[in-house]
Amino acid sequence: MTALDVERITKERNSVQGKENFHNGMNFEFRILRSLKKNPQVVVVLRSAGSHGTIDLYALMSDGRQWFITVKRNGCWSSKEMADLKRLSKSLPDRTLIKMAYYVSPRKYVMENYRG
Repeated sequence: MTALDVERITKERNSVQGKENFHNGMNFEFRILRSLKKNPQVVVVLRSAGSHGTIDLYALMSDGRQWFITVKRNGCWSSKEMADLKRLSKSLPDRTLIKMAYYVSPRKYVMENYRG
């Protein structure tokens, strides 16, 4: 096996793992989205497709509260993501919360308020 073969195999593995991580994260977002849609206080739920920003979901509650939700399966946000959340939290109006959702066990997740 040549060095080029090893490099090709490594790229293929990384590509497969990256796709798997993407799909697992997307499935987690949809799980939270379905859960929010069942909540009678939620009027609107939107999903930001494509992982283009720090916020993954938006929920508007019947009493006017707004939730911006960021989702990580492992609960580990990068320092850049945390800085983005801090900047966002300073620019949001009252009655708007940033929520952080992550798994605490294979079947259980939590969604807690961001405290920046």
